[in-house]
Amino acid sequence: HLEGEVIGRESTHLLIYKATGHYRNPIDTIQVKDGKFEFSFDYESIEAYDLEFKEEIEIGGWQTITFFPAAQLNFLLYPTEEHLKNQIAGDIYFEQHIAKMKQDETLFYQPLYALEEAVLEAKQGEDTVKLESLEKAFANKLDQYYQANFTNMKKLGNPLAYYYLLLEVKYKQNSDPAYFERVKEVYQTLAAKMPDHPYTSLLSAAFKEG
Repeated sequence: HLEGEVIGRESTHLLIYKATGHYRNPIDTIQVKDGKFEFSFDYESIEAYDLEFKEEIEIGGWQTITFFPAAQLNFLLYPTEEHLKNQIAGDIYFEQHIAKMKQDETLFYQPLYALEEAVLEAKQGEDTVKLESLEKAFANKLDQYYQANFTNMKKLGNPLAYYYLLLEVKYKQNSDPAYFERVKEVYQTLAAKMPDHPYTSLLSAAFKEG
């Protein structure tokens, strides 16, 4: 059972769907009335579900609110630009997830964005040495992000880690064969720990196809 409060926004509907699904085919639409909502559904396994604000989907940009089901969950949801303030009481993986999001924002997302901007600026000039240096720095920082991600997945060894791996496979964030081998290595570790989890068979099929 989900109960929640929406703070600082005039949203009227949320979409709910499995992380393995697609926002165009939600499980249901949840009405937000006077800034509050509630919804109940049945689940068979501890896997990731997503909430999206309908109006954000309609304009083509949104911040996914990921949660893992339990008998009772209570949400406090803030505007997109304040999404790191969101709270989900009852989700045993929420604290781990939000801690990772905050760490990634500081250690990787902000530096990567700054380097990307610097690369674009350098491409407008004639200093090829500076451009090569910035491109190398960007590639190194991105590799650090991937390595930290994979290390964290192995350390967690739980459905949250499996969710992170699912995103890597789902969006195929890197075509480098070495990266793909690292993905498969993490999969083998998690599959051995959770052989009956639905992500085990799902990702196994994805590796065979791809």
